[in-house]
Amino acid sequence: MIPDDLNFDRADFSTDTPEADCAWCTRGLQGSYFDVQGTHVCGVCAEQARQLSPQNTRATFLRSFSFGSIAAAVTGFAFFVLFRITDGAWMMFASIGVGYIIGKSMRSGSHGVGGRRYQVAAALLTYAAVILGSSAAFLHGTSPPMWAYPLLLLTPILSLILGQVSFGALQILFVAAGIRYAWVLLGGSPLQITGPHPLQS
Repeated sequence: MIPDDLNFDRADFSTDTPEADCAWCTRGLQGSYFDVQGTHVCGVCAEQARQLSPQNTRATFLRSFSFGSIAAAVTGFAFFVLFRITDGAWMMFASIGVGYIIGKSMRSGSHGVGGRRYQVAAALLTYAAVILGSSAAFLHGTSPPMWAYPLLLLTPILSLILGQVSFGALQILFVAAGIRYAWVLLGGSPLQITGPHPLQS
């Protein structure tokens, strides 16, 4: 039986809209929301995300750089040994491995935090590992004094200037391949949380 008070001849265009819910916990947003990487969430969920996400602090960067430095030392020595054994063959793949291991080590040390300064640091460490390893191998048994090792970082430039174009260009090619992988691995930025923002009526 249809109630008598129902009127099908008149439409009700109410301007009231249902209260939006948090995308994570489905609680009502109560007039405002927080934006977490493009997702609208409530204040409780935003605070939990802020506490759980790794912080991009100075200590985080230094820990990441320390992990990367250890990886650079190990992979640089491995690159030196492989360069000697193979006489420079297939070292493009080895340089990619150097960049990958340094990038993964830094990412592990930062607990997932990335960004431009991490990328720059990874690029410098990759450059040092590849250039020092290949330059030391190129000396064919000659052991330079310790103070001369920083000068080996200039080997690609000096090689081009002194006419060793093929070796200088090869070093630049190797290091570019390694830096590319390290750079990509440390891309991104910490979790972006903004708000509160008013809900649009």
